[in-house]
Amino acid sequence: MADSSNGALDLEAISKRYFAAWEARDPDAIVSLHTEDTQFWTLQPEGGGDRAQFDCLDVVNVSADGLVARKDTFVDMVQLQAALPGLDVEAEIEASDVVNPEVAA
Repeated sequence: MADSSNGALDLEAISKRYFAAWEARDPDAIVSLHTEDTQFWTLQPEGGGDRAQFDCLDVVNVSADGLVARKDTFVDMVQLQAALPGLDVEAEIEASDVVNPEVAA
């Protein structure tokens, strides 16, 4: 999604579409906004359907065609453990090939 006046990406419009897709919990819409080689994982509360809330910061790289090429999420691990008490954070970090354990610890 480029701005027609100068070819620059309209990051505000991309962000709004991206946030709307996540808010709607629409996996097809989310995937359509990512490049084909994007990898990411999600956490599910025990029991499946309950919502969990914790703070995190997403740093997103956008490709020239306006798709999410990379998304790094920095999580408040104390809040994550409180929100998902059954989650073994250490095991999740060890099982992930995306997260650097030295950074996460």
